Amino acid sequence: MNRRIFLLIIALSIFTVLVSGSLVYWSAVLNQSISSFHQSWQSDSEVSIKRAALLAELERSLGYNGFIHHFKNYILRQQNVYYDTALLDVESTNNAIVKLRGLGLTEQEDAALDAIQSTFDNYTHMLAVAKSTTTSSNITPTMMDSLVKVDDADAEAAFNFLRHSIGAQFSLAKQQQATMFTQTQALASYGTLLFIPIMLLFACLNIATLIYTLKLLKEKRRLFNATPDAILYFDRNNKLKDVNQACTKLFGYKHHELLGMRVGDLIPQHRFAEEECGQAGAGDPQLKGKKMLALHQSGSKLPVDVTISTVSVSKGDVYIAVIRDLRQEQELRSRAELDFLTQVKNRRKIEVVLREEVQRAIRYHRSLSLLVVDIDYFKQLNDSAGHQDGDTALKEVGQFLTEQARPSDHIGRWGGDEFVIICPETAPDAALNFADRLVHDFLRFSSYGLTFSIGVAGYELIGESFNHQRCFEEADMALYESKKAGRNQATLYIAPCSSFDKKA
Repeated sequence: MNRRIFLLIIALSIFTVLVSGSLVYWSAVLNQSISSFHQSWQSDSEVSIKRAALLAELERSLGYNGFIHHFKNYILRQQNVYYDTALLDVESTNNAIVKLRGLGLTEQEDAALDAIQSTFDNYTHMLAVAKSTTTSSNITPTMMDSLVKVDDADAEAAFNFLRHSIGAQFSLAKQQQATMFTQTQALASYGTLLFIPIMLLFACLNIATLIYTLKLLKEKRRLFNATPDAILYFDRNNKLKDVNQACTKLFGYKHHELLGMRVGDLIPQHRFAEEECGQAGAGDPQLKGKKMLALHQSGSKLPVDVTISTVSVSKGDVYIAVIRDLRQEQELRSRAELDFLTQVKNRRKIEVVLREEVQRAIRYHRSLSLLVVDIDYFKQLNDSAGHQDGDTALKEVGQFLTEQARPSDHIGRWGGDEFVIICPETAPDAALNFADRLVHDFLRFSSYGLTFSIGVAGYELIGESFNHQRCFEEADMALYESKKAGRNQATLYIAPCSSFDKKA
């Protein structure tokens, strides 16, 4: 039984090879015939069309809408504008004749073109005669017309001959192409009649296997595309072998475009083959996720989490990368950390940052400053202009502080019309100068004529028992002094010597 199955498999394989070889040979012959037909038709038609176009161009530049027209007008009116225009037509006519000669004309067509050239030369000569005669003597247009008259009957006959010749050549090309097309159709028909029974038999022998294989592939693809995370297969050379639908949605490429790319094209900062793949091959079957930036087709950067696994197959190791989109997670985190109206950090986030910066200043013996910014008479604006204008003013404040602060500074809305700016590694004097500049510049920036009162708490060195609540309280006391002194100013908190708690 096994021997019979084995023989059937061998027979089917041989039959498949023979059918495939015959089909390839027939396809090659048919393709060659179609290609010859296409190339021949394209070549003949292009030449005929080009010759017809050049002949039409020659007729326009030479005929009664071109050179001859302006020649006649110059003779009858004796105005230089027609003479100048005729000279321009001389150049275009010569160019058309040169291009037409370059297309490989027959002897009869060359003779006809010579006749046109001769007539054209006579016209140009007579144009020169007319010019010199008009300049040197007074002569009537009628006398001038009879003096420079040119017989263009030969040129007209030559044009008629060239038109007829081009039309005849085009008709001959069409006839030849019709013959070649008939031969190609016959070859395709005979091949189809021969291979249809063979292919039907071949299809019947393989249809069961094909259906089963397609079913397995569909199930595999369905499972592959079911995951919401992007999955891609790649080899040791970083070349992508397969991707799922989530991958195409994440990166913006089509499936076939991704298969021609490398992992580095999608995640430039990641060295899969040199680092991660090498570690995986050394015995670590899976590498935990790493947060990094991926590159979208549009050029925008995507925050992602990447996990790599190694799978051994018959052709060697294949690497699987599972890429999780972090944009929604970051957006939720951003919403939780930012003030919705002003787009600066909210109270919860800025308080955490203040605590961290105080601890960092203590640990590394760095300076630190805190500015508490209050909008003067903001409640009056809300009461008189309404909450919509009040919200607009708060947005202006957030924009202004963001533009004025350094990249290393942290800006937050403490509540209501009160904002804070944390300035790491900033001495008290520098912080006060910064606050004074904010007070001065905001008066010109504000659309509502608002002003700032700012309290500044600055520290060259902070003791270990110091905390962020104390930092804010001292800045808030400085703010109170600014308001007490008349608002629209900045005040630096000066602590008594006994209140400093410095690290020994």
